[in-house]
Amino acid sequence: MDPEEDKDLNIKVKNILHKSNLSFDETKAFFDGLQYLPEEDKENFIAMLEDDPELIYPLYINFKAKLKALEEDDTGRSWDQIVEDEINKLEDYLNNKR
Repeated sequence: MDPEEDKDLNIKVKNILHKSNLSFDETKAFFDGLQYLPEEDKENFIAMLEDDPELIYPLYINFKAKLKALEEDDTGRSWDQIVEDEINKLEDYLNNKR
């Protein structure tokens, strides 16, 4: 990925998160976690938050829950499996919202 493109995406993410009701520490933690997303996923995430900014706080809570689940998970699920479960829940939520 072009470093300039990544910088632009990071600026967009920061601007979106700073408009939310998250505290500075929550915004920083969420932003840091989002850096692990591949470029395409980050672009999709940005588009989703631009369309539905009210999802920021629930997504942050889910992000923290996934981190805790990963730490406490005794089923051997990987981060990717935990994230996939979350994606399915979010898709269900968005489909029911429409």
